[in-house]
Amino acid sequence: MIYTSHASTASVQLPCNPLFLAIMCSRSDLQYVQSCDMIGAGVKNAVICLFTGNSRLFMVRHTRSQRYGLPGGKINSGETPWQAAVREFREETGFQLPSDARASRSGSYVWRKHTAIFLLHTSKKLSIGPVVNGDGEVSETCIPRTRTVRAMLDSGSVRRFEVSSIRAVFDAYKL
Repeated sequence: MIYTSHASTASVQLPCNPLFLAIMCSRSDLQYVQSCDMIGAGVKNAVICLFTGNSRLFMVRHTRSQRYGLPGGKINSGETPWQAAVREFREETGFQLPSDARASRSGSYVWRKHTAIFLLHTSKKLSIGPVVNGDGEVSETCIPRTRTVRAMLDSGSVRRFEVSSIRAVFDAYKL
């Protein structure tokens, strides 16, 4: 399945493509899940891996650690992983997940059996810079260039548990 942004000519192959699945599933720490309803009970956290129309990754900078990462957090009692990911996105960034990102949801992964990762794509313009309406966990949002993200992964400025999953997505997309 290919989702093509209406706002740009860029297209991103979402995880239904066999090459992507082969790369992601060959990783022992990442497991592909066909439907978010199939995510197991042991999953305690949920994050959103959101790409923009030009295939850049939306990232947040955590206030306490000053490290970058993906928006997300703990799953509360009674919440599905998807509900938790959407709630955490809103709480941390101060704005709603773009409606077209919800519609493009077609890939779910579980990292090390405890974190659900939802792979999304949006053609909407996202707010970046200091976070003013968030819950205080995140100080800023950014959409860095691909080579900048790769440098961030190598330098230790990305939260450790997110490095392998972001690197796997970038490798699979050949970004």
